[in-house]
Amino acid sequence: MKMRRPIWFLKGTPKLLVLFVVGGCFLYILKLHFYPEECDRTKTPYVDLDRVRRAQQYASAVLQEQCRPSYVKTEMGKLFAEKYSMDISPFVGKNIDEDEALFKYGPPFGFHSGGILYGSELGHLLNQFDIVIRLNDAPVQGYTDHVGNKTTIRMTYPEGAPLSELEYPPASLFVAVLFKSVDFNWLQAMVKNETLSLWIRLFFWKEVAKKIPFTSKQFRILNPVIVKETALDILQFPKPRSIFWGWDKNVPTIGVMAVILATHLCDEVSIAGFGYDLDQPSTPLHYYNNLCMAAMNRQTMHNVTGETKLLRKLVKEKVIKDLTGGIHFSQVPCTYVSLKASCG
Repeated sequence: MKMRRPIWFLKGTPKLLVLFVVGGCFLYILKLHFYPEECDRTKTPYVDLDRVRRAQQYASAVLQEQCRPSYVKTEMGKLFAEKYSMDISPFVGKNIDEDEALFKYGPPFGFHSGGILYGSELGHLLNQFDIVIRLNDAPVQGYTDHVGNKTTIRMTYPEGAPLSELEYPPASLFVAVLFKSVDFNWLQAMVKNETLSLWIRLFFWKEVAKKIPFTSKQFRILNPVIVKETALDILQFPKPRSIFWGWDKNVPTIGVMAVILATHLCDEVSIAGFGYDLDQPSTPLHYYNNLCMAAMNRQTMHNVTGETKLLRKLVKEKVIKDLTGGIHFSQVPCTYVSLKASCG
């Protein structure tokens, strides 16, 4: 007489398998939704040599000026008064539980629950700034003539972090901007040099770095209060709310976050490669990939029009300097966009 094998442990398995497959397909569709269309970069972008010359002259003149201690922070205080906290810590500290403002909202506002540099040949000048903040996956390798090779801070979120370890100079810092709960899991894995599980990886809309070649002391988390202050107070974006799908266009870009961060770190701030010309949808968005300006028209997270007004105001009031003229066109007019910040 043969014994029948117990099958109780198989009950419900088909349903769970179907649920897992459906869930995986749903996440895959979401990831496809986030990938923007690419532009044709087979043609070399036009570079106005006269504009290049003026940009180089302007950057050189800025470097020759005498540094004014605490200048940019003082000017921000004058311009925005109580909307700008002059004594705020730029990064999250150890005494996180003591700051109630950190827990008022969820990420990126709290812990609750460009192409313009192509052909500029500004690299040797940008290297002379005391602090150079590079944004997201903007590469140095292969572009040093235009963007330099100095990196003090690499500021990004998980999906924006460079995949190549060559983009992380040994003496630099990694500043993480956390937008969602799984971003914490990714950062923890990077700090502890651990492998991120396949399940967690499904929640990112593109491939994320598997390793950041830094010690734990080289990692920082951008203070969410800076994000909140930038979005809700300075830019006057609507407060975050719980919605089932999409965004309220109230999340600042990494570029604007970096500018505000720089005002807390530096005496004076200069930006290079900023500016979105939304009227030119086929214009390259960055100097290093195939994305075009149309991608910014289709995205639903950032209010780039509001950000442009802020940056133009900062340049017009001489709070910051625009080295490549993408923000304040009367200064050094150019036509291409990327994201990079320098201060000194």
